[in-house]
Amino acid sequence: MAPEQRRISAQHEPVLAGPPPLPRLSDVDGSPGEEDIEVRLPTAEPALYLRWVAFLRTLEAIMHDHPPLAELARQESGASFTDGQVASFVAESVIPSLRRQAFQAITSERTTVAPTLTASRVLLHGWLDQTVRQGAWLGLFGRQGPQRLTALGLKVPDADMRDRLERSIAVLGDAGGAGGGAGP
Repeated sequence: MAPEQRRISAQHEPVLAGPPPLPRLSDVDGSPGEEDIEVRLPTAEPALYLRWVAFLRTLEAIMHDHPPLAELARQESGASFTDGQVASFVAESVIPSLRRQAFQAITSERTTVAPTLTASRVLLHGWLDQTVRQGAWLGLFGRQGPQRLTALGLKVPDADMRDRLERSIAVLGDAGGAGGGAGP
């Protein structure tokens, strides 16, 4: 039996024969696995998703270039900007998938795109939690204001970008079983 396969004990409780498989973003064109769910993010102009991707990559680069700042942000927000399974998931899977789907919409001359992502419920919930904590720390929503964004040299997202972020948080909350109450 392969290490990632499950077997049933005498009490019919699942017993893992090895470590559980890591949650992953499945190939967008593939079919979801048994623990994966598909999420359709809000419809928007492809350029809006590309701006979001650029914002995330710039933020990621700033945090990687300044480890003490990344550590401070992690301590204060409770969410890592650079390390861990969720940060890797966003950097290695979500961002490339959003970029690819936005560019596909542009090359197909579509005016809107509603990107789809397939991942485990656990990982989607982690992404939701990280997004809310990081957004609050940055001042994207809440009472803090955007002082940290501007101190980092980032442009304050416009109303369209903030709306897309808030609608995405709601979608992730619904998909991850978080009850939708974690968002702003």
